[in-house]
Amino acid sequence: IEGGEPVASDDAETAAFYTLSEMTALPLAGSVFAVADELLRNRGA
Repeated sequence: IEGGEPVASDDAETAAFYTLSEMTALPLAGSVFAVADELLRNRGA
């Protein structure tokens, strides 16, 4: 699914898009960075 507007629920105030290099400075939960890295490496595969 592509497009549309993100809609915040009780658990989220904002939605944003980050590069992997920007994500290194964020306090991410668990394996969020590893999953994002793997998804980006495998896109278009």
